[in-house]
Amino acid sequence: MFMCITNCHLLSLHNAARKYIKNQKSVRESIACMSSKPLFRIQDDISSHRQQLLLIASALQRSAVAIEKLKKETAQVLFMI
Repeated sequence: MFMCITNCHLLSLHNAARKYIKNQKSVRESIACMSSKPLFRIQDDISSHRQQLLLIASALQRSAVAIEKLKKETAQVLFMI
């Protein structure tokens, strides 16, 4: 009885492993057949967005400096009054 359960269990595991491997091969083949153009397009988009973020960060930094300058100038004018 125990031997049958073990053999049945092993057979079940073996079949499940074969099915999994077959599925993984299918996935691998479908990935291999894909064009790399969309990936390059995404890479270009990421590069473009990175450049845009750098420009925005630079503008934000300039705005922060201008705000601090205005605060100081306003404080000086108010102190004179």
